Amino acid sequence: RILEMKVSAKGLKGRIVPFKVRASEISKVASVLGDRKVGVAYSFNGALNCEPELERFPSELSKIMREGAFFVCSVRNTLCLSEAVLHGLALQFGKMAPRKKQPLMVSVGGRDIPSMYYSASEFVRLFSSHFELRRLIGLPAILPPAYLSDRYVRVRNIVGFVERIENVISSRFPFNRFGDQSLFVFQKRR
Repeated sequence: RILEMKVSAKGLKGRIVPFKVRASEISKVASVLGDRKVGVAYSFNGALNCEPELERFPSELSKIMREGAFFVCSVRNTLCLSEAVLHGLALQFGKMAPRKKQPLMVSVGGRDIPSMYYSASEFVRLFSSHFELRRLIGLPAILPPAYLSDRYVRVRNIVGFVERIENVISSRFPFNRFGDQSLFVFQKRR
């Protein structure tokens, strides 16, 4: 409803068609697409982490995308290196790997829902029969996740060089696999 109001307010009715559907049932949008296929699909900030039937999603997405189309998404990782290091430095050893116990309950729109976290290799494997990985970037790779950023902001002037390092290594192995999230750029197989 909110999206419909925004589309209407911006005068984009007919150009943007809101469609409510679970990720694992994304091929249902074919009824809106008609004979057209999608060239680019996008999912951000861990939305796919909340899909209980994620293993169905790559096949369903493939049905509505044209060959060579791109799918860009970010997914929360099972291991966040900066999270582990910061909690270790604070002697909070019990908090070094909070993502191991799954599902984690996350707050979305004021409601707690179960969320599964994935390793980069596990996530790529889910997509491998329909999509080819083109790029993988850590978000952030070595900077702390958003919920710990207040600690980083306090010492930012001292360690500002870390941001420059982040820009250089965030797309390089192994750093691109151990950020709070990883950004995946997939291309549909031809």
